Amino acid sequence: MSESSVARDYDDKPAEYFEFGVKEYWIVDPLKNNMTVLTRWRGLQWRTQVVKATQKYKTVLLPGFSLELKKVLAAGKK
Repeated sequence: MSESSVARDYDDKPAEYFEFGVKEYWIVDPLKNNMTVLTRWRGLQWRTQVVKATQKYKTVLLPGFSLELKKVLAAGKK
């Protein structure tokens, strides 16, 4: 995400991705130093979770996968 895409990433894309059947949508936000995770809930709406930079994120969609958000955010600053 960049400053120029904030509105599109948070406001427009979630509805588009939901319509296309996406099960999970991540917004890595270096401005807020976190990640917003939208997960399809009961097939009817998004459920929102905010992951802090100090946390790791795991999803049932990728068994065995763990995202260290601080490493992703640090890589974006290089």
